[in-house]
Amino acid sequence: MSVPTVIPDIDAAQWAEHLLSLWPQDWSSDASRHEGGAVYALFKSIGLNLELTDDNIQFVFKACRIATATDVALDAVAADYFGEVAGYPADVIRAPGEPDSSFRNRIYAALLLPSATRHAMSLLLERLTGSPPKLVEPWRISDTSAWDCISYWDVDSEANPGRWGDPGLTYQGFIDSPLPQFADQGANPVYCFDNGAAWDQFYFLEVDSRWFINTERLDQLVNKTKPFGTTIWRRYTSQALIDHMIGKSENVANLAVEKPVSIYPPFAGKYVILASTSWNTTVSVEPVSNDSFLLECTVAAPQEGGVIDWIGIPITHAGVGLTLVIFDTYETVLAIPTGFSQNDALIAVPNWDTNVWIKSRNATHVTIGFGAPAPFLSDLGFIFWSDHSRSGQVTVPAEALSVDIPIRNSGTYQAFALPSWNTQVRIEKFADYFTAHFNVPPDATSKLDFAIRSD
Repeated sequence: MSVPTVIPDIDAAQWAEHLLSLWPQDWSSDASRHEGGAVYALFKSIGLNLELTDDNIQFVFKACRIATATDVALDAVAADYFGEVAGYPADVIRAPGEPDSSFRNRIYAALLLPSATRHAMSLLLERLTGSPPKLVEPWRISDTSAWDCISYWDVDSEANPGRWGDPGLTYQGFIDSPLPQFADQGANPVYCFDNGAAWDQFYFLEVDSRWFINTERLDQLVNKTKPFGTTIWRRYTSQALIDHMIGKSENVANLAVEKPVSIYPPFAGKYVILASTSWNTTVSVEPVSNDSFLLECTVAAPQEGGVIDWIGIPITHAGVGLTLVIFDTYETVLAIPTGFSQNDALIAVPNWDTNVWIKSRNATHVTIGFGAPAPFLSDLGFIFWSDHSRSGQVTVPAEALSVDIPIRNSGTYQAFALPSWNTQVRIEKFADYFTAHFNVPPDATSKLDFAIRSD
């Protein structure tokens, strides 16, 4: 078997040493051949050009593969596969400020993206807008329900469809799709008049059309993906149609204290990650980019390994937030968002190592306590849950070290809990309930907020 090609990485100083080894010893003094000498400077200047040539060769070599191409070479790969053809726009374009890792993942995903099916169209729209669309074929009872059978008046969801159907509308379909709720312009802010804009200062940006996904582009890509001979009717809205929540249960190796996580599709902007563990530890979240984050534990996973449950939701969704915490404080106050109440469950996770609990709550605010003071540049991610089929509050007796919480679940799920006293919580999951274990029992009867997400 042939050996893979390896291009050595030689810097200017190494080139200078190599050239000096070939230079006759009697043609120059020892001083001139060392750092600061005239001969050394001559060969190092030659080495700088050779180093640049070597870097260019390595760049071209890596540009031959999607896995190693970077910068403009990765853009060229996307243009080769997904450039403008037959009147359609380019499918995959790097967003301003988007890193190679995220762009490369989108190229891989687009290479494997199916077409000419309903599922393919759904994936396409979700990939572009960040939220799943609602697809309806009027002749399918499962999309529209049926009179006197599975009918839901004035209710229309994936689980309970309630639209008027028409058996005669074959080979036709309807798409309700959200548009992005803000521009995708990398790390740059979107400044608004009277809100964050500084007149005559350096805070106005040249608009790039790629920041905005307009309806014309979505129409073109839907037409490119739909089966030939079908008619698709489209309606676009500024609101997400389906709660875009992602999550997973991560297996953590024994004695590990951190777990890097990558996701796809990447979040379009700021997001909140909630996490819980199967062993006694505090867990914090450190965002790395829009498609990766780090889960960090203060106590290593046990010898047999452990599990970290996590979910992520963009902060554009109702009840989801990311709040800054004042330096060196032991508590922060969250306002209960409009549409939520003090009876709705609250789950929160900080970005530093500390216990978190609900110190108090009233009709308008919740006070969150911390076991360790907030360091500089700290924040707290939180989610209010109004879906009482997936969340709630349970009573924990005084001196209890655990509580069982029954759930309605038919598969794998992630579970989270936030106590009303200072303690660590570990989660033990079963088919129809989960157990929240505490390393410190409450002194008096207390409350525990909980929430689950089913896969």
